[in-house]
Amino acid sequence: MCEEHTKQTNTERNNKDKDKIKFYNSPRWKQIREQMRIEEPFCRVCKRAAEMVDHIIPLTSGGAAYERENLQRLCHQCHNKKRSDEAKTFQY
Repeated sequence: MCEEHTKQTNTERNNKDKDKIKFYNSPRWKQIREQMRIEEPFCRVCKRAAEMVDHIIPLTSGGAAYERENLQRLCHQCHNKKRSDEAKTFQY
């Protein structure tokens, strides 16, 4: 990739990262995340203690940000596996 396109890609990535940080720090997300912690304390996959609130359909794939039906609790290990599997699906 040429220098111009590398800069453009980096700028786009930085903007997406800022949007992610803003979303995950929003009061609405924090409230939903806390409610999920209470309602669903265990990982849906392996039944260990859950540590993450996961978007079943990722936001980048059009998943609903705040809809309870699109959220699940996962442990770090199951969350990382899911993310890895998703990344393989979207390879070029």
